Amino acid sequence: MKSVLVIAGGSRGLGKALAKEAYALGYPVALLARGQDDLDNARKEILSISEKQKFSIHPVDLADPIATKKAFSEIEKAHGAIGALVNCMATWIPRKKAIELQHEDFDKSLRLNFFSAFNSIRECLLQREKTKATLTIINVGATASTRGGVQTSPFSVAKSALRIYSQSLAKELGPEGVHVAHLIIDGLIDNERTKGLNPNSPPENFINSVSIAKSIIHVVEQDKSCWTFEWDVRPYNEKW
Repeated sequence: MKSVLVIAGGSRGLGKALAKEAYALGYPVALLARGQDDLDNARKEILSISEKQKFSIHPVDLADPIATKKAFSEIEKAHGAIGALVNCMATWIPRKKAIELQHEDFDKSLRLNFFSAFNSIRECLLQREKTKATLTIINVGATASTRGGVQTSPFSVAKSALRIYSQSLAKELGPEGVHVAHLIIDGLIDNERTKGLNPNSPPENFINSVSIAKSIIHVVEQDKSCWTFEWDVRPYNEKW
């Protein structure tokens, strides 16, 4: 029997696509997100297709460590030991010229794009200290994880911090049997929000979210003799 797959940022976009794919493959699923309405809609959509195994939703601000601890306690009670955590959260910070940047811009980006993942990872690791269960942690990054861009400093700083944190965890925890991996998404994902922000982009410029979800599950299921740390995905016509 498969252990629960926890998806942080799982109520929309890639997170919801991953939830659908994982649930169809027999994984119990727990979704974490800030919006109750979006979580309710995701649950209805997924359970209308099938009710094969346990499925739970948990409204929470993952940037809040106390609220995160409570949510993961609820997941443990509902599902038992966590088998995998996928951090899908990404909050874009509006572009600003360097001279316009304030401390608050970096603080916001770090809270939403780094510490929200850090808090969920911390709770997973604390639970594993008790259970010693098999655990996979995947953090989803972006082009900004590896290089800065014009007027994107706050987002790039937070996403690159998550990448380096992932690498540090992988080196420390890999020998203990914890698989930590980092995914770089280099391109536009075919969700409603991204399409709305890029109305003139043709369909072939977008990465299929189901394909990304399948790629993530492939890494979750890897044998420990052949673990991936980092991989990147992009549409065939992306310039890089």
